[in-house]
Amino acid sequence: MENKIKIGEKIRLLRKKNDVTQDKLADHLGVTPQAVSRWESGVCYPDMNYLPAIADYFSVTMDELLCYNNAQKEQKVAAYLEEADRLLIREEQSSLLRLAIGSLPDKYRTVLMLSVVEEMDTDEISALLHITPSSVRCQLSRAKQQLIKWYRK
Repeated sequence: MENKIKIGEKIRLLRKKNDVTQDKLADHLGVTPQAVSRWESGVCYPDMNYLPAIADYFSVTMDELLCYNNAQKEQKVAAYLEEADRLLIREEQSSLLRLAIGSLPDKYRTVLMLSVVEEMDTDEISALLHITPSSVRCQLSRAKQQLIKWYRK
């Protein structure tokens, strides 16, 4: 993101759009045409005291003159707030899921955690816990059913 002040470019564009010479603008503001030229070329910026007069002369707002786009800023803030809401919802869902998993009997919770968190397959869980693969599948199925019941409460 570039934060470079582009007031000189804006003054030049407004001047050209309104068919105003540097001399005419300078005369209106009480500065030299060379000062206007330096502003437009980016060598320096106009003194802050001239900004309202420049904006009035071209019938633009100070925000327009300074190339300040409040709509863009508001869009960014809205996007940040939306992301924060999404993260909060996700955190709430994670908290609920932790509570639900915590309510499971130990054997179901263990099988479920090994399967989901550790990403172990049925045979690996079976070997680790010294139970049959069919028991692993059964416990996983019952754990999922209990989670669904808990979540629907």
